[in-house]
Amino acid sequence: LYGLSVYPGVRLLSDMRICHITTVHKPFDGRIFHKECKSLAQGGHEVFLVAPAEKDELVDGVKLKAIRRISNPYKRIIIAPFIAFKEALKTHARVFHLHDPELLPAGFIVSLLGKKVIFDSHEHVGKQILSKTWIPTRFLRELASLTYNFFEKLFTVFYTGIIHADDNTNAFTHKKKVITIHNYPILSYIEDNTYQVIPKNSDIVLIYAGGLTRIRGIKEMVIAMRDIDARLWLLGPWESESYKNECEELQSWSRCDYYGEVPFGRQYDYFRAADIGMATLYPEKNYLKSQPVKAFEYMACGLAIVMSNFEYWKKLYGDFAYYVDPFSPDDIASKVNKIISEKDRLSEIRQAGIEKVKTEYSWEQESKKLLAFYETI
Repeated sequence: LYGLSVYPGVRLLSDMRICHITTVHKPFDGRIFHKECKSLAQGGHEVFLVAPAEKDELVDGVKLKAIRRISNPYKRIIIAPFIAFKEALKTHARVFHLHDPELLPAGFIVSLLGKKVIFDSHEHVGKQILSKTWIPTRFLRELASLTYNFFEKLFTVFYTGIIHADDNTNAFTHKKKVITIHNYPILSYIEDNTYQVIPKNSDIVLIYAGGLTRIRGIKEMVIAMRDIDARLWLLGPWESESYKNECEELQSWSRCDYYGEVPFGRQYDYFRAADIGMATLYPEKNYLKSQPVKAFEYMACGLAIVMSNFEYWKKLYGDFAYYVDPFSPDDIASKVNKIISEKDRLSEIRQAGIEKVKTEYSWEQESKKLLAFYETI
């Protein structure tokens, strides 16, 4: 009854025991835990989450089953799926919901045992592999990408369902099994009245939250700050200590503030205090037709947005963003200064962005699709 009141229009045919599995993501990952697991639990199902964590615990109706984290990517691909499925099978779940590509072979075996298996493709993995710097050469990355695409399609023939996070991550041929469940922001978190007020240390604040990696254009953002009278706030993990040092050694780093990693939902405290959200990613194949959730989060928090000038992004976000060459700190600085000078128009963009997310781009709407999808299987 509680599930029906939260998700009107969704008729629960039966309670299911569901086990989500990840060997890569953190236990309280935004999409996996806060969106999908919690929505399914609130919808009346018994939900387990097998993930790298310190201990087993019950959080917000989700039963977390801890496994050890394996940091070496080669060992993780080989060993972690066996560890994860050994724990997952103990839950006696009817449905296994997988979140990592290395789990596909084990999921195939479990599907042959009569279990229902769902693969949740957060990104277009074949394209993502092309940017993996831990694979030493471009030839090996391309070979790994082609190999992955082949086995992805092979293994998922036997799966019950396939979820992808946007309309362009789908690399599958099994169209009848596929549904898109977008990774839109949770409005109830953004509208939470108990948020912490983050003091501003400048009249204008730029912000970026996420992985602080080279291909996400962090260094170019920092360089651009030499020509912008503002502060740049950075939240998230650095890809390496060497890249962090590379950015900190820049003269314009004096206009930057690094806040580290913050728990999911708390990033909105910083967004509310900022003025301009940054998303100047490099034109990698995996990014060119992506739908970055942070852009929708920026809109929901009333921020202006500066984004890479990808043609797909221009069509998707339209007048809600300003578009730049991600390799050009001068172009980034020019567009940011233009935003600062157009304060009247900035106010209009902010309010329009908030309304757009409320009506079209919220997790509250997507969660209904998730529950309905489970009922079909």
